[in-house]
Amino acid sequence: MQILNHRKLDHPHVIILQEVFPTPNHLVLVLEYANRNTVRHLLSAKGRLSEAEARRLFQQLMLAVDYCQILGIQKMRTPNPWQQLS
Repeated sequence: MQILNHRKLDHPHVIILQEVFPTPNHLVLVLEYANRNTVRHLLSAKGRLSEAEARRLFQQLMLAVDYCQILGIQKMRTPNPWQQLS
């Protein structure tokens, strides 16, 4: 169901699901390449964000969540930015 929901998404603050194909042992999801730093990397490098930086990221997140809710996609799973980087 999440794959079908993700295929509906077309928003500048949501990574695009470009292709899905099965292999004998896995289901492979091909996602849009995000060439900018992730929030996790940004927090790891800076430690703290200025209020302006945090506000901008929060606004982008809220725009993406609002867009998903307008489409009827209520449950979203996002990575935890505090997890240890590998």
